[in-house]
Amino acid sequence: MLDNSLMRTAPWGALLLRVTLAIYWAVHWWYKVGFRGVGVTESFFAHLGLPDWLMWFDLSIEVLIFLSLLFGSFVRIGALVGIPILLASIWIYSG
Repeated sequence: MLDNSLMRTAPWGALLLRVTLAIYWAVHWWYKVGFRGVGVTESFFAHLGLPDWLMWFDLSIEVLIFLSLLFGSFVRIGALVGIPILLASIWIYSG
């Protein structure tokens, strides 16, 4: 059994986790679009041998994940959709 104090604070913990992850996705998206620029991101995808449309798909999915985390709707689907992006990032930056 959970303590009563934990049951009261659990929603706040979930909110804090969701907002923190949403900020992560927003910063990650801004780094690709605002800081580096779309052209640099597009050339990075081309350097990896990936098609141009995949970069736009990736940016769109990142925005959708950000919105789902921020508003708390479809969070589980957003997390599942984010797994391929995580795995691709691990593959790209592993060496």
